[in-house]
Amino acid sequence: MDTKLLLVKIITFIYRCRQIDINENDDLIRTILNTIKTDSPEFNFNGHNIVKKLKDFAISLLDFKEVISKEVIIQDLQVILENDHKLFLTLKESIELDHDDPTIKRIIA
Repeated sequence: MDTKLLLVKIITFIYRCRQIDINENDDLIRTILNTIKTDSPEFNFNGHNIVKKLKDFAISLLDFKEVISKEVIIQDLQVILENDHKLFLTLKESIELDHDDPTIKRIIA
């Protein structure tokens, strides 16, 4: 799987978990994030390492134990993904979808 796509899925997963106050997967997510290498030259685009920025952002999201504001996360991602508009739109669409608690539980299960 593409590293950026994996990170997008992880960020969306963390966001959804926080919506329903689930933190039990945090250790597993940290383990997965720690296996992602960010120093590959292919990840640098015009001096910007989007993979590293997404990984660091995902790690920072794990420190939030309460609901994460949709607007704040989208704004932060817009800055991180300023050079990858298509990826930003994909992530924005996945976060903007509103789901009720049972649907979110089914998605993350």
